Amino acid sequence: MTKQRTFYSREFKLAILSQVEAGIPVAQVARENGLHPTLVTRWKKEYLEDPEKAFSGLGHPYMDQARVAELERMVGKLYAENMFLKKNLGDNERTSRGSEKEISIPERYKMIWQNQRDPYRIRVRTAADLLNVSKSGYYDWLKRKGHNPRRCRDKPVLEKIRKIIREYPG
Repeated sequence: MTKQRTFYSREFKLAILSQVEAGIPVAQVARENGLHPTLVTRWKKEYLEDPEKAFSGLGHPYMDQARVAELERMVGKLYAENMFLKKNLGDNERTSRGSEKEISIPERYKMIWQNQRDPYRIRVRTAADLLNVSKSGYYDWLKRKGHNPRRCRDKPVLEKIRKIIREYPG
């Protein structure tokens, strides 16, 4: 048989805390009311942190904190996307003001490539969506243009190998 979880009302919790504040030890108050002393201590801590908001719900204060954290992440993501668009499309708009010139696909790919070197970069998928290009097209462009990170990293080593081969043929 499973044990039902007990929910205590705000009034009950405040009555328990008033007994503790009257000088009765936490252990005694807990024993008399069939509670664990740790529970009473947690209620006291929660009440001291913010008496107005204490015991407002059904015992799930972490849900509000999680929602706030989720909204803060969303604001950060939107801020990064906004900065990306301002930096890339705002510059282009200033240079081509008055003309109806559309940004070419390779120029959009270059914007994504430059974004990946930015400390506040956004995901390639997000940048591609914002610029109306495909992610796979961007990666194909990288291969064609030689912007492959591995190739850039290996380039000095390959030059040394080719130099040694030229110096010592055979």
